[in-house]
Amino acid sequence: MGCASTLCLKSIGKGRIRRVYSGVTQRQYLQIGQPASMGGIPVRQADDALKQADGRLPDAPAERKPRLLDQLRQALRSRHYSRRTEQTYCHWVKRFIFFHHVRHPAEMAEPEINAFLTHLAVREKVSASTQNQALSALLFLYRRVIGREVGEKLSGPGNPRACPSSWRARK
Repeated sequence: MGCASTLCLKSIGKGRIRRVYSGVTQRQYLQIGQPASMGGIPVRQADDALKQADGRLPDAPAERKPRLLDQLRQALRSRHYSRRTEQTYCHWVKRFIFFHHVRHPAEMAEPEINAFLTHLAVREKVSASTQNQALSALLFLYRRVIGREVGEKLSGPGNPRACPSSWRARK
């Protein structure tokens, strides 16, 4: 294999791990894991060759911090929110992020939240309850996931209620 060859373990989902070799030719890479009758190199033999070249197999990559939406989902699940609420909150957070040209919410604050809610009301013409739902999703994100208190300068949607007929001016 050669001294420049290294092995990395890459997660491919559902708890499965794929071996990824770098520093090998494409032909060598395609031969890894193939039967010897087909001119292949068994995976164990490839691992042994790497051990001899490097002295050891590299460890699995260091655990990265989960992505923002994964953190949001985890926070919602740990508080036993329903799956539908989880989907809806993730939807509103995505829309908020894309509205602000893919900026991370940690870089933004109340003015950006107000701009998003105003956009929903004026341009999208969504109802007050929809605006409240978006606001709740963003407040949850900031308070529970990012860990920053927001809300003092937020102008939520006014939810005008119908006045009783006895309160109206009579003509």
